[in-house]
Amino acid sequence: ELDLPFAFTFYGQTYQKVFVSPRGIVDFVAPANADALASTSELANRVAVAPCWSNVNTNAIGNDIFVDTATSGQITIRWAATNTADGSAATFGLTLLQADHLRFDYGAGNPDLSTIIGLSTGDGSHSLLAAASGQASLNHANSIQIALTPGAAAATPAIAA
Repeated sequence: ELDLPFAFTFYGQTYQKVFVSPRGIVDFVAPANADALASTSELANRVAVAPCWSNVNTNAIGNDIFVDTATSGQITIRWAATNTADGSAATFGLTLLQADHLRFDYGAGNPDLSTIIGLSTGDGSHSLLAAASGQASLNHANSIQIALTPGAAAATPAIAA
């Protein structure tokens, strides 16, 4: 559980905290199944953003989840993780901006993750996958910018890579 330094509006609801998973997903409501494997159907039933939801973990030496609030009006959550399938590095991040925008960033590594990248309202029908979702490699992939529509309960946000 992570307290946000500002109120963040996501699909018409305002949140003061998020639930960060070592598997690369951030839920706005405590998930019923926090250890669920990444899938589009599981994402559709969670109020969440998934910058790189995959079979990764952060329990190896040197791995962790880092939080940066140094810049006013934004919070960055960064994963230094390991792909459990092959032991390769997985480095990615999520930045929430107070202006109801978010960004997914990708660093070195990230091969063969079979990742889910997207966001969802949790109602089972309003979810959105980025074009990069499921790509074989996210090594230094372009950042993904998402602008949320203020006050919209289920509007489709604009995604730009």
